Amino acid sequence: MCVKFTDAEIAYIKESVENYSSEFDIYDDEQELKLKIYEQIMLKIESEYKDIYLFRLIN
Repeated sequence: MCVKFTDAEIAYIKESVENYSSEFDIYDDEQELKLKIYEQIMLKIESEYKDIYLFRLIN
């Protein structure tokens, strides 16, 4: 399955994941797992969609 996102969706996802993952207080295994999942999402977005999308959207 291949899902393609618009520029606006990519920017929203990146901002949401970055904000959410930076606020993690790891206090148990579940939180640690969630952080790893969000980090994997960011890696997937970074590899699939270059930073140029966010730059192009903002400018």
